[in-house]
Amino acid sequence: MVHTTGVADYALERLGPRDFEHLTQAMLLAQVGPNVEVYGDGPDGGRDATFHGEFVWDDDGQTRSWSEVTVFQAKFLQRPVSHQSDFRWLKKHISNEIAAWEKTNRHDESIVLSEAPVQNRRFKFQNILFITNVKLTPATSGTLDRMTEFLSKLIEHKPIKSIGVWHYDKLCRILDSSPAIRGAYAGLITPGDLLARLHLTLPEVRIVDVGLILIQHARNSLAEDQAIRLGESGDPEHGRILIHQIAIDLKVDFLNGHGSSEAAKLAIETGNQRFIKRKDAAAEMPTGCTHLLIFGGPGQGKTTISQLITLAYRLSFANDIEPSMRVENSKFSKEIEFFRSEQIPLPTNRRWPFRVDLAKYAETNGDPTWTHLIKWCATLISERAIFDVTPTQLLSWLKHWPSVFIFDGLDEVVSSDAREKVATSINQLEDDARSHNLDLYIIVTSRPQGYNNELSRLSMQQVTLCPLTKPVSISYARRLIYLRHGNDPVFASEILRRFHTASESKHTSRLLSTPLQTTILTLICEDSARVPQSRWELFNLFYETLYKRESNKTGSVGHLLGQYKHDINYVHEAAARWIEFASNDSTRSVASIPRTVIKSITYDRLLSEGQPVHVARDLAAEIVRATLERLVFLVPMATDSVGFELRSLREYLVARSIASGDGDIIIRRIRLICNHPDWQNIALLAVGSIFSNRQELRGPAIEAIRETQAISDVDLLSPAGSSIALELVADNVANNTPRYLDLLFDHALQLLDHPVHHPQGLRWLTATLAIASSMDGKYVALTKFRIQRNLGRSIEEAATAWGVLASLRSTNIPSPLRDAAIGLDEFAARPRSRTEINLLNIWSGEGVPKLPLANTIVSRSLNPIRPLRLTEISGTHELQLLLDEPGSFKVLQVGEPDASFLILPTDWSAGASFRANVSSDQFRHVALHLDSTLWCIRVAIASVLYQRDTNFDVSVLLTETYEENPIHRIEGET
Repeated sequence: MVHTTGVADYALERLGPRDFEHLTQAMLLAQVGPNVEVYGDGPDGGRDATFHGEFVWDDDGQTRSWSEVTVFQAKFLQRPVSHQSDFRWLKKHISNEIAAWEKTNRHDESIVLSEAPVQNRRFKFQNILFITNVKLTPATSGTLDRMTEFLSKLIEHKPIKSIGVWHYDKLCRILDSSPAIRGAYAGLITPGDLLARLHLTLPEVRIVDVGLILIQHARNSLAEDQAIRLGESGDPEHGRILIHQIAIDLKVDFLNGHGSSEAAKLAIETGNQRFIKRKDAAAEMPTGCTHLLIFGGPGQGKTTISQLITLAYRLSFANDIEPSMRVENSKFSKEIEFFRSEQIPLPTNRRWPFRVDLAKYAETNGDPTWTHLIKWCATLISERAIFDVTPTQLLSWLKHWPSVFIFDGLDEVVSSDAREKVATSINQLEDDARSHNLDLYIIVTSRPQGYNNELSRLSMQQVTLCPLTKPVSISYARRLIYLRHGNDPVFASEILRRFHTASESKHTSRLLSTPLQTTILTLICEDSARVPQSRWELFNLFYETLYKRESNKTGSVGHLLGQYKHDINYVHEAAARWIEFASNDSTRSVASIPRTVIKSITYDRLLSEGQPVHVARDLAAEIVRATLERLVFLVPMATDSVGFELRSLREYLVARSIASGDGDIIIRRIRLICNHPDWQNIALLAVGSIFSNRQELRGPAIEAIRETQAISDVDLLSPAGSSIALELVADNVANNTPRYLDLLFDHALQLLDHPVHHPQGLRWLTATLAIASSMDGKYVALTKFRIQRNLGRSIEEAATAWGVLASLRSTNIPSPLRDAAIGLDEFAARPRSRTEINLLNIWSGEGVPKLPLANTIVSRSLNPIRPLRLTEISGTHELQLLLDEPGSFKVLQVGEPDASFLILPTDWSAGASFRANVSSDQFRHVALHLDSTLWCIRVAIASVLYQRDTNFDVSVLLTETYEENPIHRIEGET
């Protein structure tokens, strides 16, 4: 390690109160010894640590020796202002602490503190040391001398023997001599000018060298990886736009129903914590969820959010700014100003970021080998660096510096086999973090339909991207329009006027719920004042507008695009269809099509149209080249393959293909794809095409949807046909045909009669019902009636209506349905016992995300399962062991007096957890000893277990439960 003189300027203000407290505890253990007793999060009676015995320490050159009991308390100042202001802040907090202790111990001979409620503070001690990040100046009459004088006077006539302060400079000297502590907090406390002073934090020159390569990698990646090609949104003419010029931090809702936030802000604030994952139980473990799973529908901006988060972390590496440095002097001043203007904080825990496109990762891997993620990342870093970085070197860096891995597009890994391997790789990364004590943070994005709990082993906070509000959509459109046409303000104003007109349309305004659809509408408004009415019309007009724009250009390519439009359309549809069907092939890992297949499709098409062989061969090459270079709907994916970067465009082209040809065949296709989750967006677009272009098939198409038969147990519980019907209503497909709209809405309302097996599904149902019912006042009344009717039924029939009502109550977005539902809360709760209300709240809130069917099984089966009698329980001995612990469990009377009882934790309620003196293993053991006919209680126990500890694996408990009670048997009993 390189040694320097003086004190390093550690950025302790980055830590935050919790991490500063942990840092001070680590310092005490290093400086005082292992006999220091440290306290975890929560009430501590005004002490963060205590020491019994002789405590010898250096007080700015003076050796102090304290005996008996010493209390240590951390005082963290988040935003230092000036020496005088910070000094006054510290004096005030120390005075308040001493006054609080003195007040509660006025008649004692010594000051006492408490381990329980802070206000009691009853614990005997003789000495107290405050540890703070406040800087005290050592000059004559400086704040250090004034603090010493203040402390001496503060304890006069008080039973405290000694008082002292470890201030900023003292902490820096301890850090200088404690490489292990510096390394543990490297990302938070490393000084400014990171490139020049990294050696002050990391313990080995070799690791510093790797760090310098990675920081340079972050710099080199900034320009390339923050670019958004609007070709992905259909703008080949204007090319690349940078994230900081256009991106917005999208709002997200928490799937547990507990509030909302912004995606990038939430990701960064979560990552500001330290996530040391260790095997030993005594080691530090973070509280709550330590990873983030972001769900979003088609075009909602998942990839852009992943790029935005990556940009924030790379900026924190590439441009570490001192407070005195003016933003305009920075190489990355525009990016930094963007984050400030959008109120997105740059990370204080400067994690090394790596963003992984999971589709590309899957494409470059395959049987018989599967590259470890760290090895794969090392290879990609080496491609952009002068020197190679080996996996071993990268792992060494990760051991000494915090990291964030951002995995984008789990749903884009098309085959189930490849997706399973990708999930295994991510889970393995978490296992490696635990094995090597890494501070590692994982963020994953996915469509809801593309996630099947593959990452259930990870402790993940699950959030879902919210639809754009109308003002946000207009603001985003204005920014995009003037960015692309700022040199022609008159034309830009005209485009914005057209966009405003479209946004005022009752039907078109609903299409502005995603960044993608907003972007598409701005592109359409450049060439046309026509307003699309449905999602199908939006994508169709988008495709036709861009095709017309390119074919109208002068030159041979424009002439070629105009002359062979039908053939080129066919090639695009065939390529999209080929990729979509190939997605079901377990041997394929990415959504792409070989160039040779594209050429073959084009050549065969030309031959079928009667072109001579020699003409077809040359013409096919010209068409493929024009398609890839000018239309950019298809783009290079790898050396020898192409694909659609915009999945929604690929789905539009597949839907267009499905909705063409013989009518009977089209309807058969609709019946086939409605049941498959990955094809439901295509089904929506295909029906939209039918309503626009094949009016004679509208009735048969709706009948096909209404007759959709379940092909799995999940569909039996939540019918796919009803979900599609609801989406179609919200999508304005039948807005001009009331008789079809009524049929769709009636079928959609059947969703309220079926339990929803995942909180995210409940959120989607509520939001879509609110949109769909606003089409007409009678739909609001029908929905309210259905909710009210089901609320009065048995508990399993009331579950979904209860959850929808709770979601309506928690949302901040006004809607006619939300207004109509006011007053139903009291009606819903009136006939219910407290136990039933608790169960309903759990089902509609937390659920059992480890196995989505758990909620459904519980809600469908509680009614036929009679409540428990104590004498009926097998395994009474095991249960009694827990009941003997006072206060651990309560026995609830559920039925008639002296007839039926339910045994639950004392504090069991919605979102409740067990008391700490009862282990999850104990309770699981009791659950497994229950008679198999009481499996419903097992699942309820599993739900509470998961609420207590999201890392606790309840899958064995639930799996054994399901095997003993298969769904067909449950239905028979019901």
